[in-house]
Amino acid sequence: MGTASRAELVRAMEVGIAFSPDDFRAYCAGPNLPHPLSPISRGFAYSGSFAGRNIEKIYALGGQEGSLEAAVRACFGSEGEAAPVRHVLVCSGFYCLHNFGSFNPGSGAGSCETDGPLGALALVRAFAARGVRVSLYCEPHNGPVLRAGYDAMLRHFERASPAMAELLRTHSRCLPDATDGAGEPLSPELADSLSRMYPGEPLPLTSSGRSRSVRSALELRKSVSAAWGPSVPGDIDLLFAIERLSAPYRNIRGVDISVHTEPIDALWPPAIAPEGSPAVDAMSDFWQASGVAADPTALRELAGVSPNALSIGIGDGGNEVGMGKVSVQPAVAVLSPGGEFAQISVNGAYRACDHLIVGTVSNWAGTAFEAAAHVLVPPAAALDYVSYDDSVEKTILDAITAAPAGSVDGKYPAQQNSVDGMTWEPHHREYYEFIWDMAKKVQNV
Repeated sequence: MGTASRAELVRAMEVGIAFSPDDFRAYCAGPNLPHPLSPISRGFAYSGSFAGRNIEKIYALGGQEGSLEAAVRACFGSEGEAAPVRHVLVCSGFYCLHNFGSFNPGSGAGSCETDGPLGALALVRAFAARGVRVSLYCEPHNGPVLRAGYDAMLRHFERASPAMAELLRTHSRCLPDATDGAGEPLSPELADSLSRMYPGEPLPLTSSGRSRSVRSALELRKSVSAAWGPSVPGDIDLLFAIERLSAPYRNIRGVDISVHTEPIDALWPPAIAPEGSPAVDAMSDFWQASGVAADPTALRELAGVSPNALSIGIGDGGNEVGMGKVSVQPAVAVLSPGGEFAQISVNGAYRACDHLIVGTVSNWAGTAFEAAAHVLVPPAAALDYVSYDDSVEKTILDAITAAPAGSVDGKYPAQQNSVDGMTWEPHHREYYEFIWDMAKKVQNV
């Protein structure tokens, strides 16, 4: 591997989640040549244009060079330092409607996508291994799948690494489901919060975005308190979303699925569209019609989130929380994931973040964060929980796709044990080998 530094290893990981080898060579021939160019950066066979999702263009046009290292450093600082954050909320879960594709388990309208949960649990491991408390957000639509994955992960480490299992038990919680109460009567607490936040205005309908966002914030605080009890680790000072749908809540086909999406994204900062972008008027119209405040400050206070909390997002299509950092840029908005899928101008995210990580598959980007943390800020020597194989990922995928969780591939719902249209063998198994092969090179740096 020559003389690659830790930063170069992380750059190689970043390249691998966005580019295939051909894409990377083409990128380096253009004006955005990354500096320094890692001698081991080469892309990953099934990334970028291989998947036909335009993620390699979103990465390049959105100016995301160096984003992976920046995100890890913002969370953990440097080796030997105390982590800058103490309590992170990890949000994932993207609802798939079953009327697209042939898979229709039971009578449910849909279920949680297989992309997101594995990456979210990689984030849980990364933070718990470095002493940061983690609250994994759950709600009625996606919570059963996330909980099944979390439980399977605990069982895996009880066998593979009891020390890691203990850290997960002490430093993380899978939260009770937090509902937004769509269609329910206003509770006295919710009515009081709405009156204080919007004095002089008549209370909105219970189905309005305003009521739902306020109730989601209140319910998050309750869920955190219920999960942690007397050991609540203070206000949330990091919001981390991975493959979580953002306002305006349109899926990859441009279909409005807001009724299936609790608006927890309202805690993230709003996107800032450049002057002249069509997104300027579109966002303004959305905030006005929905009644949701673009500024998250008041909601953060209700939710138990620090007003200046760091925010991070991971996405692979443009409509995920945090992707508003790039999706409102005109050059990105005209892109589409391809096929029958909508342009980003139709469903692009209206919520941005401080640090954005884009990848061909969001699960892969979550693992890239975990692997990059292993390289830049290794956990204690006694906590060698990384075995450099795919067993934990496969265990989790098996658990979330099995009944009763029933997680499905968002592109091909009938395809079993698949993520983003790609089967476990060879696509995902080879990715985990690829990323952890780079991570273990840190021993030689």
